[in-house]
Amino acid sequence: GKEGRQAVNNSDFAIAQFRFLKPLLFSHGRRNYRRMSKVIVYSFFKNIVLTFVLFYFQADAGWSGTSFYNSWVYSGYNFFLGLLPFTMGFFDVDIRDATVDKFPRLYAAGLRRMDLNVVNTVYATAEAIAASLLIYYVVRENLARPRFVWHPHGKTADVWVFGTTVFVAMVASMAGRAILLVESWNGVVAVCVLGQAAMLVSFVLFMSQTSVDVDYDYFGVAYHTFGLGSFWLVAVALVPATVCTLQLLIHALHLEFFPNLNDVGKEIDHFGLAGAAPKDGTTPGGGQHLVDLLPLRLKRSVHYVVNHVFFGGDALDHTTLVTRETLRQIHQSMTPAESIAIGLQDDVASSYAFDAASSTYGAGAGSESPRGTPPSDNLSSV
Repeated sequence: GKEGRQAVNNSDFAIAQFRFLKPLLFSHGRRNYRRMSKVIVYSFFKNIVLTFVLFYFQADAGWSGTSFYNSWVYSGYNFFLGLLPFTMGFFDVDIRDATVDKFPRLYAAGLRRMDLNVVNTVYATAEAIAASLLIYYVVRENLARPRFVWHPHGKTADVWVFGTTVFVAMVASMAGRAILLVESWNGVVAVCVLGQAAMLVSFVLFMSQTSVDVDYDYFGVAYHTFGLGSFWLVAVALVPATVCTLQLLIHALHLEFFPNLNDVGKEIDHFGLAGAAPKDGTTPGGGQHLVDLLPLRLKRSVHYVVNHVFFGGDALDHTTLVTRETLRQIHQSMTPAESIAIGLQDDVASSYAFDAASSTYGAGAGSESPRGTPPSDNLSSV
């Protein structure tokens, strides 16, 4: 009616039918939470790496404030790494909708802050520091050996060549990390990967070829850098492979010793285990699956310790699913005083009585009679 239309016009969000609520939460809501969490943590990660690499160089430069990168190239860091986060935010799908519908407990990812929380941020910070150490010192130790930096014409590398090599190695390593984070590959993701690499190389060449009046110090640096065989070995192959190996090692340890609900859900979805039974042939918990039996966070994980100390302990070890049965149990467990306190009375039709069907609509639909009494077929007149 007019009241409902006005309510929709004045609301931030509105859905036409209640049946749209389940896909809105279980599919779009859960997926968008996981996408945003992944992009946010990745954005912090790559900028922490950038900051710590500069810190290590300043320690070697005697805290003199010497520039390590060309200012224009340095300002394009997030631009060169900007396409893959967009693909993760728009296209990434970790678990199919059918699997989430079958195991609604997977919705607990956002409900219990399992992706974006203090512990995951601390993990990412520690890993970023380790990655920055690998990026800077692997390149430095390589360029510190004269046989790797001399050209046949007698010229050798300088701080600009060193900085460009570290910068390219850092961008390649962060792009490799983003590639490993992508769950759903398609043509758009592949184009973005190649596009990021093309933007980096072309812009470095462009800045090295500009007029000496624009940037005298960086003129010709890219040609000298790209002419070194050690540059391609270290910046394009060795350093990115080392950083990605570190990421894969940490991920493997996490899956082996500290798996969570999302990890089990992805394995069930990706390997077609949705209908698999336990090895002993029994069905645990009267039809429950491993997803329903696994705690949100294992007791041996750091997540469990933090939640137990700061967030109320066992309160986060289970998820209460809002279903027809749970609502009916809540309705039946309330005393008359509690019912009156929230506006429910036995002599007034209540939409909270889910044990009775009704042909009416609006407030009071579902129970034209007291609790437990089947509703009459008489419709109230207006």
